[in-house]
Amino acid sequence: MSTAEVLESNTEFADWSIPLLKEYSVKLAEITIAARNVWQASVGLDKKSPLRQIHVAEADRLLRTQKNLAPAVKDLIRRVSQTLAHANLEQSRFAELRLRLAELENELEAARVMADKAKVGVLNS
Repeated sequence: MSTAEVLESNTEFADWSIPLLKEYSVKLAEITIAARNVWQASVGLDKKSPLRQIHVAEADRLLRTQKNLAPAVKDLIRRVSQTLAHANLEQSRFAELRLRLAELENELEAARVMADKAKVGVLNS
């Protein structure tokens, strides 16, 4: 493969991955917000309340969703990290990939923490 072909391949990967990094950062941020809202809404509800049971089910769904997304998101993070470490990219694409990657890593951890806390919080409220 020529240098031009490698650069084009790396550029295509960057162009493909940037929207995906954005999309999953948003999805994970939505999970974080929803988990926090479910947890907050369950505070003070009677343990036998039907509404509390709905909150338990929703907290469980959010935790499962986060756990189901995590392996694929981690794989995307690995692939983008490898590209950043080894690929020759234009500075602007490199910078955007790096920033989007950091954002996705942060959102993945925030969603994990909040979904776990929401499940425990709803069960114990």
